[in-house]
Amino acid sequence: MPRLHRTLPLITASGIALTLYATHTQLHPLKLDSVLPITKKIKPATTTFPPYTPIGWGSNRNLTLIPLQANQGKEHGQETPGLVKRPAPLLHLGRTPLRDLVIAENYAAALDANGDCWLWGKGYDPTGRIGKGLVFAISRSGKLYVFSPDSSLHSSSSSSSTSDSSSWLSYFTSSQTQDIPHVELEASGGLSWGEKWKQVAVGRHHVLALTTKGRLFSMPLSEKGNDFRQLGTREELVSDETPLATSLSRSSSPRPSKDITYRTHLDPIPSLSKIPITHIATASNTSYAITSTSRLLSWGANSLGQTGLGGSNTTPLVPVPIEIVLNKAYPAGTSTNVECLDVKAGGETAFFTVKRTHPGRRGEWVDLLACGSGLMGALGTGSYSSAQGVPGKVKVISGLQEYSEKEKTFKPLGIYQLSVSPSAGSGSGSGTSGMEGEGGGGMGGTHVFAVLDTLRGGEGKEYGRDVFAWGANVEYQLGMGKRTSAAIPTYIPTLGSKLDHNGGWHGNELDVASVDANRLQLHTSPSIPAYSPTGQLLRRRVKCEETIVAGCGSSVVYWKIVE
Repeated sequence: MPRLHRTLPLITASGIALTLYATHTQLHPLKLDSVLPITKKIKPATTTFPPYTPIGWGSNRNLTLIPLQANQGKEHGQETPGLVKRPAPLLHLGRTPLRDLVIAENYAAALDANGDCWLWGKGYDPTGRIGKGLVFAISRSGKLYVFSPDSSLHSSSSSSSTSDSSSWLSYFTSSQTQDIPHVELEASGGLSWGEKWKQVAVGRHHVLALTTKGRLFSMPLSEKGNDFRQLGTREELVSDETPLATSLSRSSSPRPSKDITYRTHLDPIPSLSKIPITHIATASNTSYAITSTSRLLSWGANSLGQTGLGGSNTTPLVPVPIEIVLNKAYPAGTSTNVECLDVKAGGETAFFTVKRTHPGRRGEWVDLLACGSGLMGALGTGSYSSAQGVPGKVKVISGLQEYSEKEKTFKPLGIYQLSVSPSAGSGSGSGTSGMEGEGGGGMGGTHVFAVLDTLRGGEGKEYGRDVFAWGANVEYQLGMGKRTSAAIPTYIPTLGSKLDHNGGWHGNELDVASVDANRLQLHTSPSIPAYSPTGQLLRRRVKCEETIVAGCGSSVVYWKIVE
């Protein structure tokens, strides 16, 4: 089995995709002092944070935010918090911008400026296998790799630390410190000259991969990988399929969900062979694709209406890609043309960013549509419905316009970024993360962050980008300092402060004046140095901007490298 060279950057700025299979096992018995509460706790976050340090809040049950071990905390009179109720600095990542960052259920991953992947959390902990999973990575050269974050599969992990280690580094490693077994995934029939992998999206049991020439491929991750026809094919997978190799596992016959060689080739989707695709996304067992003509396609599981094909379509699955008629989201005669700009999904909920025009009216409008599960307010439409088949408008952040001094006209106010969390135990990923697990510890439910494109104001002045949040909040993941879920997009306070108890809403109206000086806004930064989490200088000057990430039961704001 080949190994990654230590100098090879695993991943480029295109990001990482994760899928977790959290079957909880433990190689060593738990020590009593590792679970007993310690009286002195970590001090709550203040309003001042170290510059360029990632800030996180929400669930830390699996040490995905603050990887401080129990015995280290005992030495310093601290305990590792299970819940980070208010934003706190993630000091283990250092004061540096990153290329990407993902918070899964049992582990987390980050990319430094060189593209090296750093892992931490209980899902990586060398003292025991608490989670199973896969990491998909696109290299700078456009190759697609898969490896496991489970350090029990890494040849050097067994000797790198022990169960008595007092350093958080036992939860934290990069490709520079050890060679990691990996597999390069290839396309059946090969790629054409100059064609490379562009984007990868991971669901609970399947993965989609898109090339630079718009060709879409799919691959199962287990024998359940096509139960809902989420691969876009009619392939029947047998449960007793033998993995291609067993050398990466301690057992003689590893489960497919853990073996990175379960499948090593991706197959093209026949019905899309002549349709160029520009963007892809995955929910738990549902797939989405945007064509070069801005049409939206969906296929796979549909038990909660997550394919968006309408309320009359009650079939539990859609076997082949079908176009979602987005005009159905609007009253008859109110919209002549609707184009899909972006798609994001998490758990059993999907979001479509669309651009529309009106008959007899000048100008364009940008809307956010949602369908699927609305539990804990995940749809953002004000409804807590468990299922919605017709895409509904997220009204608070839809149809907004701003006046352009340069063009002397109104322009649509678009959505700059949309981050949708996976639900613990549901497994999903829109090109960033996907996971499945049991014993999620209350982290179920999807939460969402929408960042509006409000950076540039009139007269060339630059302001921050406004952030809205909604959905599940049982783990304080919305950053409001309380556990109440939100069914409509709501401003969240500046990191280290708080809004009033209504989140700025009074009745059905948003009091902008009351939150203007105290709401979270994301900013850009001039070129700054970039370091590794251990403090090594990697790049002297990189451009970066603040980015917010909805993780599994938690959230992070960090500086993202954009060049």
